[in-house]
Parts: sequence; C-alpha cells; structure tokens
Amino acid sequence: MGILMKIRFAAAACLALLSFALRAEVALTNFSAAKPIQIMAVGDSITDDCEVSGAWRLYLEQLLESNSIPFTFVGRQKTPKNLFGPPFGKPNHEGYCGTVIAFPGVFAVHNYTTTNAYLERIVPDALTNAIPDIMLIVIGANDLGRGRDPYQVSETDMPALLDLIFTKAPNVNVILSKPSTLRNATTSTGFYGTYATNVPIYGAALQTMVRQRRAAGQNVFLADMFSAVDYSTMIMSDHLHPNTLGLQAMAREFQTRIQTILTGTNPITASLIQSGDLWFYSDTGADLGAAWTQPGYDDSAWKAGYGRLGYGEAIDATVINSNTTTYFRKPFVVPWNQVFTNLNFRLAQTGGAIVYLNGREIYRTNLPSGPVAYGDFATTNITAEPADIYYQTNILGTNLLVGTNILAVELHASSATNAAQGFDLELLGGAFILPPPTLTAAFTTGQIILTWPTNTGATFALYSTPTLQPGTWQPVAANPQTNAAQISISLTAGPGPAFFRLQRAP
Repeated sequence: MGILMKIRFAAAACLALLSFALRAEVALTNFSAAKPIQIMAVGDSITDDCEVSGAWRLYLEQLLESNSIPFTFVGRQKTPKNLFGPPFGKPNHEGYCGTVIAFPGVFAVHNYTTTNAYLERIVPDALTNAIPDIMLIVIGANDLGRGRDPYQVSETDMPALLDLIFTKAPNVNVILSKPSTLRNATTSTGFYGTYATNVPIYGAALQTMVRQRRAAGQNVFLADMFSAVDYSTMIMSDHLHPNTLGLQAMAREFQTRIQTILTGTNPITASLIQSGDLWFYSDTGADLGAAWTQPGYDDSAWKAGYGRLGYGEAIDATVINSNTTTYFRKPFVVPWNQVFTNLNFRLAQTGGAIVYLNGREIYRTNLPSGPVAYGDFATTNITAEPADIYYQTNILGTNLLVGTNILAVELHASSATNAAQGFDLELLGGAFILPPPTLTAAFTTGQIILTWPTNTGATFALYSTPTLQPGTWQPVAANPQTNAAQISISLTAGPGPAFFRLQRAP
C-alpha cells in the first residue's frame, strides 16, 4: 500500500508539472454569468450610434453569446434599447462621433466640447468609471481623413494613448484595429479620399508599434479591419462607414481576436505566426531549387527581418532586394497538447506566392498551376490596395508536427517592369486541447506495471526518483511497450520507495 500511495502521489505531481501556458491573456475560467468579462468598445462614429445604432457591437454581442462567452459591454454611453428590442441587451460603449486620437478634437459630442473630443482625454475619463478586461479600439479614420501625418498618429499619438490606458488599467488587453479604406470617402466637412493612401501606411506602422509593445510585455493586439471590410460590398455610399455586411465582418474579426486571447476554452484559436513577425529570407538572386522548403534546410546564413518585407513600397518594415523570386522561411512551434483541425492563412503580397508547410506545398496564389521556375513572374500585376490586404485561406490542419514546424514562402515578382515587391503572412489555427496523460499503476507478483495513454502521452517518457529531491529524477531504463491504446513499462519492485512521473521527452 505504501508503494501504491507513493505512485499515486507521483502521478498527481506529474499532472501539475504538465500544466502549460497558452499564448493568451484572459482565463475564461475566472468569469461567469455573475462575473462576466468586461469589454469596453472605444472609437469614433463606426463604434458610436450616430451612423448605425449599435454598430458592430450588436453583431459582436450575438457572436460572443452564441459561443457561450460570459461578457458585458461597459462604458458611459448607451444605445437606446428601444431601437433593437431584446436582441441587443448590452448597450454600453465609449463611441464618440468624429473623434480623433490626440488634441485637438474636431467635433463636439457626448458632453465633450469640440477641441476636447479626442481619445487621449476621453479614455482616461472612461477608465475612472470602469476597468475593463478587454478594450476594442476603432480609431484613425478622422485622424487620417483630416490630413494628420500617419507616422505621427501611429508612432506618437497612439503610443501616448496606450500609456494613458496602461497607467490606469495595467492588466487590460487592448485590441487596436487597422482602419478600413478611405478610398473615395466623403464627409459633411470634407473629402477624406484625398488621404486614402495614408491608411495602409498607418496600418503598417501601427503593426510595428504593436509588435514592439508585445515584445515589451504589454497585452496589445491588432485587428485588421482594412482586410476584413471589403470596399466593393461592405461600405456605405459615403465610402467611409461600413454597411451591415461590413459591421458584421468587423464583429467577426473582433471575435477572432478575442478568441486568441482566451484560455479555458476548448476548442481554441491559436496565433501561430503574427503579422509583422520575424522571417528569415534569401534575396541574393540565386535559384535555390527545391531543398530550401524542407525542415532540415540550413538557413543560418539567410538574412532576418520583420514583416512587411518588400521593395519599393512605403509600408515595408524590412527592405529586401528586388529579384524575380525571393525566399522566406519561418519556424513556429506546435505544443504537444494542441491538435489542429484547420489553419487560417492571411497572406498579403505584391506578386505571386507559393506557401509550403514542412516541405509540402499547401497553397499558391497569383501563379499558374504546375511547376513554377525561378524566373517565372506572377500571373497578374497586383498594385495599390489589393497588395496591402491580407487575404484569408483555410486549409485542414494536417502535416503539422508536434514541436517545430517550418513555413516557407516563395514570392514571385509581378513583372520584369514592376520592381515593387511585398510580403507578409499571419497564421491562425483552430485546435482542440488534449488533457495531460494519466499515469496509472498495477501490481503482479514482484512487478510494477506503469501505463499511460498513447493519444496524449506518446511524446512523454517515464522518470523516477527514490527521494523526490531536486535533480534526482532519472529516465527509467526499461523499454516501453505499446498495446492497443496504452504505453506500458514493467519494473521489478525494489525494497525502497519509488516515485514516478511522466516528462516530455527532450
């Protein structure tokens, strides 16, 4: 009985040692209907009720509730319930028509005078009333549409706003959004379309700033409304405000981003590669053949740079040489306990691209079918806004390995006369979480038989110690046997105590 109790203790300790941290910031297990996640929706008229009552908040409420996520919107403003009836039950928000990020404001709204209606003043006021768990910020259209410098707005104004937020709410998760297009946009005060080309510049600079904040330990994330809201079908006649389809698309984008920062759910949405991430690349002009796509290929001599990587574009974070074909590689890690059912590629490129996962082609765009040579150009010439949009493609989550995986991309230029090139990629995945393997023991005459399941424990090894002292755990020398769905090891019972645990194989 003493040995059995000790084995049981070791198994319990094993479960504790197998605990892991997801790349997420909000533990859903800490919330309930009685204590919901507090979400503060902040922004301009796209968030406020002045154009469309409820805006994207109405559709986000429906999505989160349909996924049984306990939440409430917080804020000092309220959408009148009689505009919606029962379907819209969470009316609070911090949307302000005409708002900009920094002084001076340009419209008087909701008790803020004209010059005072800007987020660096409004948001600290809002945070004196409620400290949210998540802030969703939709801002930038009025800043850019009125001619404010996109680098000033992204590199000075928005960081100042974030500093104010984290001073008051250091643990909040902030999801910023790239603005949707301003192409041909008009307002009662002017033609915003004049500055439409500044929108992707601002979005790219915002992406870099978010990456830097994340590297510094802040919970700042990015939603891509520039890609989510389609100009041809999702914008009102003013070419500025999203229509119903556009608001629904915004809600879906916010839902996805919220899911990537939630723990305690199954299935999960995992962020495997972020937009603006670090890539290794070869832009030497040499034809690398086919071996460069394989996981074991030596890319140690390649250059490294953050996305977007390109040539001749204002939005490039890393400038590469202009060649017919450029090669990119990115390692990412799949934890042992995440079983992926689908992968969501979000690819932005100027030219044509082929994507490989662990050496196998899984997607191509703007290139002909069949073999593609180094000197082949893209099928069509991609320019202007389409080159800045992250287009989504879903594939089954096959060909993934537990541990390090390699995503490889070859980018082909549009034509011999168009030197501009550009590439960036984001990878999200839908996965189920496997429970930790359970270690069990059985006894026969003079023998201890330890077993654990193959479906969750195939990458684990058995370790033992007689003392539970640090540094005394050693791998068990006996060879494991697999029988049906179980892995087992049979050991001769010794005279003293023995403790066992499962440990991830090195």
